[in-house]
Amino acid sequence: MAATVLAAVAAIGGLWASAVATYWSQQTARDQLQQSRDDAEKDERAQAVAVSAWLDGTKSAWAVHILNRSPDPVPQMTVAFFSYVAFKKVNERDFPLGYDRLKLSIQTARLGPCTELIYSPEQVNPTWDRGMTSKKITPVSLFASRIEIAAFTDRDGRGWWRTPDKGLERDHPLGELPALPKPRWTNQLVDDPVVKKAASCGGGE
Repeated sequence: MAATVLAAVAAIGGLWASAVATYWSQQTARDQLQQSRDDAEKDERAQAVAVSAWLDGTKSAWAVHILNRSPDPVPQMTVAFFSYVAFKKVNERDFPLGYDRLKLSIQTARLGPCTELIYSPEQVNPTWDRGMTSKKITPVSLFASRIEIAAFTDRDGRGWWRTPDKGLERDHPLGELPALPKPRWTNQLVDDPVVKKAASCGGGE
């Protein structure tokens, strides 16, 4: 009888040990799978997290900085931000006509490895679009606000975008783009920036 009880206890113990071993084996496999996914996502985002854009300076003496801290080039980058502008007519007296909302954009393929680009108000193109017409005006002052969106393509052709509210995001349907204020004018900065070497390079945040 005692031998039978001992055998049963041993069998139960064996089953329990087997169950524990199976559980930890499954847990380890899940952890390894999650780690692989995390590593793949980190690798996928490696360049994107090293690309950024921001405005600094005063409202009328601003500069747009576009920075690539990765060792690979960024094939294409577009930055859009809004401003208010006071302007005068060309060939007339310096008479401000008031303020209009202006959408400024930068489109560049100059963002090389470990590179910072700096754009200034002096690079605003003199031809501004309004609806189906264009008009040449001379700005008296440009009051820049925050950058609304920065969209770019990474070294592997993946699309990314940043906004002040959502941070860094992957490809998205057009309908998911953040709603932006409707400008009365649109314009693009001349793609002739000051080019500097990035202060630090080699990885993301």
